[in-house]
Amino acid sequence: MKCLIRSLTLVTALSTGMPGVFGAEMEIKKPTLDAQGRFYLYRNADAVLPYIPCDWMPGEASKLMKVDINCTNAPPLDPGSKATEKDTCILVSVKWGFPNWCGVAFVSGPDSPPWWGEDDRGWAYDLSGLKQRKLIFYARSEQGASIQVKVGILGDKPHGDSLRFPVETRWLKLSKNWTRFELDLSKYKPEQLNRICNGFTFVVDRARQEGSADSLDFQLTNIYWE
Repeated sequence: MKCLIRSLTLVTALSTGMPGVFGAEMEIKKPTLDAQGRFYLYRNADAVLPYIPCDWMPGEASKLMKVDINCTNAPPLDPGSKATEKDTCILVSVKWGFPNWCGVAFVSGPDSPPWWGEDDRGWAYDLSGLKQRKLIFYARSEQGASIQVKVGILGDKPHGDSLRFPVETRWLKLSKNWTRFELDLSKYKPEQLNRICNGFTFVVDRARQEGSADSLDFQLTNIYWE
């Protein structure tokens, strides 16, 4: 994936959405679930990613941020276990500069050029049949970074999400230990989740960080819908 070389506590979304306006030609896929009913967006980098982390924001993002989806330098999720060579996470490294915010959207579309829902080159996943209708992810930061996570940021595009408006967490202050966060979409109607092109997005903003450091790192792993 070329775009990668360029380089949460219960969280409930209170916003409401209406199905977006989109074309009808794109393929709508059913999510592949594991034995526990989980649809993994990221578990280990050797797996195929259903949503590709290639929509970088804003235009200056490649100057501010590096993303490594094969990072092995992290403690195991279970403190009582040992990390293995197969255990990977996503490492995000940010060095601040104008405009002092950046993020990456994981989308179900091609990465060259990055797909933003403007045409029918992409596809979507129908998440309306999931039992819990929750997004789960684990995150940590040695520096205590604050991040925000969103879903459905392409709802205003012709071939985008069925969510009319993005659903987002509050700003999340990360600790050195892996912490489980969730974004609950169980109150949304099935028709609002039957076409999800953006399954996960993270954003960081310098104004939301404590202190005056010129850079920050944070890590993500085990990102899934259930």
